[in-house]
Amino acid sequence: MSEENSNTVGVARVLEDGDLDEIKTILGDREKVRHSGIIRPGIKVPKASCSAKDKALYEKLYAQDLPFNEIDRQMGGEPMSAKSKLRPSNCDYFTIRSDDFKRPSDAKYIIDSFADDDGHVRRVPIWFHIGELHKIIPHNFRSFTSGGIRASSYFEGENIMCRYVPKEIQKPSKNDWQTRPCDANNCNAYASKKCKFGGAFKVNIPGIKGIGEVWIPTNSWNGLADAIANLKRITEVFGRFNGLYDGNPFLELCKVQEVVNTPDGKKKQWIITIEPSVDLMELARHRDPVNVMARATSSLNLLQGGKKDVEEYAPEEEMPTVKNPSEEINKIIEAFKSLAERATLAMDQIRSYVENDFTEVEGTNLSGVDFEDMGVDELKIVYAEMLGRLKKDKDEFIQYVCDVHSERSGGQMTGTDDLPDFGN
Repeated sequence: MSEENSNTVGVARVLEDGDLDEIKTILGDREKVRHSGIIRPGIKVPKASCSAKDKALYEKLYAQDLPFNEIDRQMGGEPMSAKSKLRPSNCDYFTIRSDDFKRPSDAKYIIDSFADDDGHVRRVPIWFHIGELHKIIPHNFRSFTSGGIRASSYFEGENIMCRYVPKEIQKPSKNDWQTRPCDANNCNAYASKKCKFGGAFKVNIPGIKGIGEVWIPTNSWNGLADAIANLKRITEVFGRFNGLYDGNPFLELCKVQEVVNTPDGKKKQWIITIEPSVDLMELARHRDPVNVMARATSSLNLLQGGKKDVEEYAPEEEMPTVKNPSEEINKIIEAFKSLAERATLAMDQIRSYVENDFTEVEGTNLSGVDFEDMGVDELKIVYAEMLGRLKKDKDEFIQYVCDVHSERSGGQMTGTDDLPDFGN
């Protein structure tokens, strides 16, 4: 288990309490925390036992943008103790205060740029520079007693495991630690709040300068689980969740209301999660092999001193995306015909080339399959490959196709008008 994950709860506590100087000590010298600022998932409000005078003072100090710990002290409380006059409170917006940022102007920038009409921020565009979930959303469960740590969670592949000491062992040695699957929904220690969860989001926000990320600490298992599930789904569709899309962030950090399971039963709660700000279909289309090849050939043309728009072989124009599969097949067939005519090749020659070169291509399943029986995705992969070879060396590719056809057909060839029906 990494040092970063094993200390996540401690980091979340430090960030939540605002004691930023302790972070380096918790993570150790090998993992320095560099942050641009802290966005808090909720607020702190006066406890029910506070007097009307205390509550009025709170409102006055809160309006002055003072840190919560300072507000607590001026109210006569002792922060981070049983004598504190403030308690955490869930809300539908993020708390963004200038004191939590290395550049106080960054907090103002986020509010000015992304706040709703009421002045509260509920959605913020974000991006990640790396694609490792455990580094951008570190989290784990930990249980302590007066004798020290008694349990902590870690990942074993996709499964979350618990490393623990049986309760009957008072002074555990190294060999007393055991492992089992971690199931927070059916864990007595978690239900009794003896085992607590902690984590943090580490995000980049456009417009915030500095080398470190903005941290959002949280003790919400439901929020982090939802965000991780969303990022995995985006990866399935787009191939990644890090980086940018067309030069801009395509993710948002947001507050949403969900019905969640808690030790006290089901209830509605505002949680932090991550959602795409771009239609998933748009991300899927961006990753389509034909469009990937088109962008690659356009970039290659630019590097070679050509125009940005590739006019001779333009797949977006020839192969528009449509909802009806049979209609899409027809569009692809027309694109193949047009490509063959531009390359002065007959469709029988194209058929020979495909059946010769595409029986073992990664991402296709053409072994023993006739050209006419190929699916939409397979045809797109073939088309993109042909497009790339034509752009690289048109004359060489045409000669290769002619040679393959001659070898497979014994030298016989039909004209360009003799086209296969592709299963139509």
